[in-house]
Amino acid sequence: MFQGFGMFDSIPRTFNRQYRCYSVMLCPGNEREDVEKGGKIIMPPSALDVLTRLNIVYPMLFKLTNTNAKRSTHCGVLEFVADEGKVFIPHWMMRNLCLDEGQILQVESASLLVATYSKFQPQSSDFLDITNPKAVLENALRSYACLTVGDIIAITYNNKVYEFLVQEAKPGQAVSIIECDMQVEFAPPVGYVEPQRQPKPDVQEEEDLEEADVGFQAFSGSGFRLDGKKKKSNAPSEPVPLGPVDKKRGIPNYDYKKGTLTFKRIFKTNNTQKKEPEKNDFSPFVGNSINHRLSKWQKLTHHPKCIEARSDKYATFRHHGKAGFLAAVKFVHVSGRIRCLYAPVHNSNWGCSRNVQTNLGIFLTDWKNHIIFPNKRQAYFTENGRWYGLAGYDATSPELVMSNFADPVYVNGNQRLRIWYGEDLYDHSEQDNHGRVCMDIYGYLL
Repeated sequence: MFQGFGMFDSIPRTFNRQYRCYSVMLCPGNEREDVEKGGKIIMPPSALDVLTRLNIVYPMLFKLTNTNAKRSTHCGVLEFVADEGKVFIPHWMMRNLCLDEGQILQVESASLLVATYSKFQPQSSDFLDITNPKAVLENALRSYACLTVGDIIAITYNNKVYEFLVQEAKPGQAVSIIECDMQVEFAPPVGYVEPQRQPKPDVQEEEDLEEADVGFQAFSGSGFRLDGKKKKSNAPSEPVPLGPVDKKRGIPNYDYKKGTLTFKRIFKTNNTQKKEPEKNDFSPFVGNSINHRLSKWQKLTHHPKCIEARSDKYATFRHHGKAGFLAAVKFVHVSGRIRCLYAPVHNSNWGCSRNVQTNLGIFLTDWKNHIIFPNKRQAYFTENGRWYGLAGYDATSPELVMSNFADPVYVNGNQRLRIWYGEDLYDHSEQDNHGRVCMDIYGYLL
């Protein structure tokens, strides 16, 4: 009479039904290997409707009983897609319950305690060949919902089926293993025999293994006849010892007096030792030489600098090194050509290819366009000063080296310097100039 008020709706009630039992292989649709490798069953949709109305405690666990054989086990449920009146269970579970296809199986809801300990016995010693058997078993148990003492469960590893007997479980004969911290142990496999340790053979003392010293035996080898026949040997089959073996043993002290101790010490004195002469590690003119001229060259630019032949297209760079006196500069050609006339035949690296000695036109200046290199001590200039010549270099040389060690120019850190084309620097007769040239700049600092 209190049902209308909903006072007892939250009280869980027991689910108890009987179904025809079939193995997973007979389940319609695709092959369900996931069911065969675990401990869960497939039930009909009507069972889900009844379970939701009965307020069954989650996770849903069930007790399966074969009333004819009086065998029972426990399991979880995977899906509710079976035909009405049927359940599909793994083959190993049917074997534990002694069921045949189509027999009646009683399914009853159950509430189990969470497992804390379990012990398994492998049914074959082949399981010992697995490198980490405990990890393999724990990974396979993720497909199971509960364990029942006395069941033989089956797992698959490397395409091979291994069976285990559930020997013990705590805190009950049937436990839930869903989200639990369970200690796992193994019993010796069925048919496993502990290998017996063979005792080591007694090692005889060296005193008992004294052998006669055979020593040298003259003409004891095998001989050969010229006619090919075997030579008859008159030598004995076993070597004859030369004589008794003398073993040196300790000589007793016949002068020993009772109550005294004697320590023998032998001191070897060698008065002929010569004092070694003192070693003099000093060696004149020994050491690593340093070429100071080469060590002073520094690259003044991080990347090539490019100039053009007209329209104030000079290149600017900063000296980022330490301050010092710039005694020489070296220009190394990287790319491009430059000329002072229209015709491409006059292309050059450093000026203008003409049949004159003064055909160089590259200048290094400060930020106020005061010429630093070249200087009159090394170069010879034309009357207007826009062209010059250097001994050993011409307009097509791969590099130019200019020096002024007599009067080097002081440059400080971060000082701005410029590279000019001569006619562009003097702003004279540059309308017919053409080209662009790129170069690396090195400085010799004192």
